[in-house]
Amino acid sequence: MADGVTINVKQMVQFAKNLGDTSTLKRIYNNAFANMLDELAALSKKSHEFTTRSGLLENSVETEIQNKLGFVFVDADRVPYAAAVYDGYEPFEFEGKLMVFESGGGGGFEAGTVFTTKILHPGYKGDPFILNNWQKHAKKLIESFLNDFVTEYKLSLKVA
Repeated sequence: MADGVTINVKQMVQFAKNLGDTSTLKRIYNNAFANMLDELAALSKKSHEFTTRSGLLENSVETEIQNKLGFVFVDADRVPYAAAVYDGYEPFEFEGKLMVFESGGGGGFEAGTVFTTKILHPGYKGDPFILNNWQKHAKKLIESFLNDFVTEYKLSLKVA
């Protein structure tokens, strides 16, 4: 198992209990976990395939921890079109309108004449950039989490 990492969490928890300080272990774990989520969010803000114009979508990448689960997501309240960019959408047909602004010029149509036509939008394949960044950088992110955890844990032992 060359690339594997084995951590006996039960032993670590027991060791912390023996020290009488599981709150330190929880704090260290939560900090390392939050750092990993922040690192994934930072990667996702920089690395994506969609064309950015305002930077609003990538600046709305947020992190959150709830009930021991970590989330990296785009705040859809700030960016209502986030799901369309992230998940993509199927081709669709809509009615387009064209208005003649100048009269004359060979067409014989009056200014203000409106033509309607059906237009086929080709759809969009989507860019699940947060998931793509996790898949691409998971090993590095997990190693970073473990390094943060171990480093801070060793420091806490020296302080105690």
